[in-house]
Amino acid sequence: MREGSAAGTGDSSGPDIWARYRPGASADAVDRGHAIEGGDRGTGDGASGGSSAPPRIAADLDRFTADFNRVFAAQLHVFEDGSIEPAAEHGPDVTAAEIGAASGVRVPRERLVVLFTPTQIEKLASFMATLEIPERLFNGDDVGTTTTQQRILLSGHILTTGHYQPGGFEQAVHARMCGHWVNLVLAYAGCDNGAGAGVREQFDHNGGLSLSVEDTTDRRTGRATTTAAGRDSLDRGLGLGGRHAAAPGARATFEMTGLPFEQLATLEPGDWLWIFNDNGSPGGNHSVIFSRWASAEQRFGDVRYRRAITMSQGSPDAGGREEMRLLGERFVDTGSGHVTPVTHVSRISASTRPMQTVEDLIAILGSGPEATTNRTFIERQVHDLGRFDWAALAQYLREQNDALIAQLESHMTPNQREVFHATNQRHSGDGGEGEIPLLVRLNERLRTLADNATALDAATTESRARIAATHDASLERTRPEREALQARIDAIHADLERLEAEHAPLEAQVDLYEAQTAELRERYVERRRLRQQRTALRQELRTSSMEPERRQEIADELAAIATRLEELAPEIEQLEDVENSRDVRADRRDARRAERHVEVRIRQQTMLLARLARQLTTLTASAGYVTAHGRVGRDDFNGRGESGPTGLLRNLVPQPHWSTFMRGAAGGAPSQISDTRH
Repeated sequence: MREGSAAGTGDSSGPDIWARYRPGASADAVDRGHAIEGGDRGTGDGASGGSSAPPRIAADLDRFTADFNRVFAAQLHVFEDGSIEPAAEHGPDVTAAEIGAASGVRVPRERLVVLFTPTQIEKLASFMATLEIPERLFNGDDVGTTTTQQRILLSGHILTTGHYQPGGFEQAVHARMCGHWVNLVLAYAGCDNGAGAGVREQFDHNGGLSLSVEDTTDRRTGRATTTAAGRDSLDRGLGLGGRHAAAPGARATFEMTGLPFEQLATLEPGDWLWIFNDNGSPGGNHSVIFSRWASAEQRFGDVRYRRAITMSQGSPDAGGREEMRLLGERFVDTGSGHVTPVTHVSRISASTRPMQTVEDLIAILGSGPEATTNRTFIERQVHDLGRFDWAALAQYLREQNDALIAQLESHMTPNQREVFHATNQRHSGDGGEGEIPLLVRLNERLRTLADNATALDAATTESRARIAATHDASLERTRPEREALQARIDAIHADLERLEAEHAPLEAQVDLYEAQTAELRERYVERRRLRQQRTALRQELRTSSMEPERRQEIADELAAIATRLEELAPEIEQLEDVENSRDVRADRRDARRAERHVEVRIRQQTMLLARLARQLTTLTASAGYVTAHGRVGRDDFNGRGESGPTGLLRNLVPQPHWSTFMRGAAGGAPSQISDTRH
């Protein structure tokens, strides 16, 4: 709930995770304040490149870069140019055994220090070293320059493979159901619904308040605006949303219209999909996060489908996982898996980000024409509007709001608290009346959040106490199996580090050969272009009516072309000698084979690591676990009965004695006459 845990903030009292990135260095020699180049970049501004970093820091970042590209290998495609365009052909053709393989080119160090702030880099480094989920990586006060889609896929991988300690013991993240798991990923990624309803759309897996906004620019006017973040349902435009009877024998009572096969190519990384897998719910739908395609079109009989890699939680006990799915035209069993139609597509705006400023919070609260309605309401309550003290009412609301902010303090980051307090203290200078709508909207939102936070805290406390009573004894029964699994996992980590060290120079050698080939191609292209220009100029020179000045220009251009072609000749000859050398061809072939061999070993070990990690998660979960958000009541969980801020005084809960705010009324704090809406 709070900022400041050792795993997440770089507290100097915590473990030195950077020691991992300095072979031979002692933890005592570390200056954590300068562990990362570029200085504090809480807003993602002013990142420096890697070229001027001191040698030790550069080595730290080189190791961080290698680890990032290994740990998040299956998410690399979302860092490529065009990765948030329709994902029709993104990523290589892969099998289920290669889900963890690299899905794109490596992200260089120079780009990583621009994408992530120094604090985020330290949190990511901690995660890669310990698999402990860092608090507030993307939904806190530290905001980098990553895209929404990048944050969603990174967050999905972290919540799938990492662990945290909600009950005083280490466990994976477990959600109530598949849709709740997606809510947790979006909250952690800092791109949940800004005006979301219920605990599931307001707090992350650790109870941290998560509020987001999105920035939009009007294409016609160029005007930029900020609004509460939301999810765009693409169903209407894609022909989804209809219902029909489920197939005979299905457990579902109905089935929703599936996405036409031709429209599957419009899916993008980070999309929230519903797929019909007949899971026993009334609609038979399962929530997943789309990552990428793993094949081109395939067929089973007359049913077209494509393999896709998604993230989801299949059951509360299992937690989240990355998986292969068959997305296609209709629900059918292929014998090696079910083809599942996509029945709903929800997309987060690429500009979505965590709330950072007062203006962001005001955008979340919204605005409207409630001032006139409030005047009419007060006139009916006191019958003497001229004596009503709007400034006193504004002060009363500020005090109420301050108390509600205090209730939420343990769920807020320092900047969130500052933004709420600053919004509460805004003054319009008109005697208070103009301030009322915003203060009421703030009060409505705070009261909803505070009520849900109270329910969340109670449910979490109950869950922790219930599990703690039997957890240790249950865990002890599986200790031998868990220790054996952990030993195998540790051995695989060591093997992967060795393979990565072996892979890096081979990859560099292959890249060098590819660069030489590319350089030769560039020289060929340049030579062809120059020859074509030379021919065109010669033809132009034959024109009898040409001006002398133009004739001289052509002569100069032809001379320059001749000089450049003369320079190109030995360059091309040298590159051709290297390209055609039998020894070079053999070395290139051997390097490619060696690089592929090591890459295959890395993929195999990564897949084994994922399988063993899932087994360890299952064993640990068998001792009991705290479900994220605990056993919050259904209404509080889903936000049933909640409504967005209205700014209307008649909706204040509780209602004060309005006569208390009349000028000349007896002193004292306004009393409250009701705790229900009127």
